[in-house]
Amino acid sequence: MGRHWHGNSPRGRFISGNGCPRCAKGDARASKLETEVFTLLGFVLGRGERDVPVPSDRRMWLDMLFTFEYGLRLGIEYDGAYWHKDREESDERKTWRITSSRLAHEVVRIREEPLEAIGHYDVVVPPRATAGVIAQTVLLHLGHHGLLPGPSIEDATTGLLAAAREPLDERHLRCEDCVKVLAYMTRYRSPLRRI
Repeated sequence: MGRHWHGNSPRGRFISGNGCPRCAKGDARASKLETEVFTLLGFVLGRGERDVPVPSDRRMWLDMLFTFEYGLRLGIEYDGAYWHKDREESDERKTWRITSSRLAHEVVRIREEPLEAIGHYDVVVPPRATAGVIAQTVLLHLGHHGLLPGPSIEDATTGLLAAAREPLDERHLRCEDCVKVLAYMTRYRSPLRRI
């Protein structure tokens, strides 16, 4: 096409590059922030997949999928406040389709405020949070729910929390259990423990 396309939102809804976003294979569906969160989560959770088609409805795509050694398939969806406002019903339907098709055993939705959690494992993050803060929050939340598959991942999570450019603190967290775990980790500098 010969044009240079740029993102159309401050959060980089489309990845900048040559070619029409509609024609780009998987990248047009992912925001720059979502791509960065996926990369950071991949450092701890292992190799994952992005933009995985949902078998029961090929018009739907799972944002992120991580498969652990013992077989758990964890789906992660990123719900930005602008795009997902007043879409709770369709988001719940998508989660149901993902789990009922066995694409993922559990789905964690990262919901940007003012959106609220709609599922048990959902994580609410502050508006305009960085990818680092979002990834740390998700890992902390997965840890206290017992969804991290072993001590090595817990150690890697602790390492990411300690090494992050923007350290996670209580003002970033919307889950009371996450606040307690972070306080415990900060005080005792120990790996995540399920509370």
